[in-house]
Amino acid sequence: MSLAPKVLAMLMALLAVATAACGGDGDASQPESSGSGTGVLEDRIIARQDAVFSMDDLVAQGYKKSREFETGTLNGASEAWYGFFNQRDIEIWVYSSHAEAVSAGIPLAESVIEKKAGQTDFLIPVVNRYPAFAVAGNIVMLCERDVATCEALIGKLP
Repeated sequence: MSLAPKVLAMLMALLAVATAACGGDGDASQPESSGSGTGVLEDRIIARQDAVFSMDDLVAQGYKKSREFETGTLNGASEAWYGFFNQRDIEIWVYSSHAEAVSAGIPLAESVIEKKAGQTDFLIPVVNRYPAFAVAGNIVMLCERDVATCEALIGKLP
């Protein structure tokens, strides 16, 4: 088989995958993902846009609060917590609405996940503590390692 048919077959396969990935039924209950293209896992999701959650909702689903932060630098957040879920760190920022979480929280979360920590110890492979984030209703979550832990917590919310 010559090179041209192989390339054409590969392009057709890629086109089929891209077409399948772009299709969807527009169901607003499903998370929207927007990956950075740097790996297999997505680094952000937006879900449950019509919901309003409290820290009590998160705690009831297994989130363990560890330490509360000042919210002065979080542009409108009413609460900020560091804690754990499924043995992974998740930082939570609570806003009054989904619109506020998107407009004020996403730019801050994007600046966090884009940062590269000044880690020089070769024994610790994680260079950014929070390389992913999720927005669920009025909550912004910074996720340790990948978005899967935040996605699992969102999946448990009422």
